[in-house]
Amino acid sequence: ALLIGGFVDFDYDHGATGAFAAGTLAWAYIGAWIAGANLLAGPWLNWIRWLGVVAGVGGLVMAFGLMIGGVDTGWTYVGGIGFQMVLPVWAFLMARLLGAPRPAAG
Repeated sequence: ALLIGGFVDFDYDHGATGAFAAGTLAWAYIGAWIAGANLLAGPWLNWIRWLGVVAGVGGLVMAFGLMIGGVDTGWTYVGGIGFQMVLPVWAFLMARLLGAPRPAAG
């Protein structure tokens, strides 16, 4: 919202600074959490957890690219594929898995 409102600006050719750098670090934190949570989830998630790992690592790689070189770096593009394309698929599959009806205990 701050980018749209013009309060935060970023440079396509240079690494993230200021408020954009803070947002980029937040992306890195979210990516690390998603990747770590899926790695530690155990075997019950099967192949869905590996999609979460790809999405989380994608977030870390994208944030790394934004911090060191800005928007127009290979790191940003590659990480963006994992974070912006795999993450929604993983989230949808997790929602289906966690929202599925379960038999009553007893």
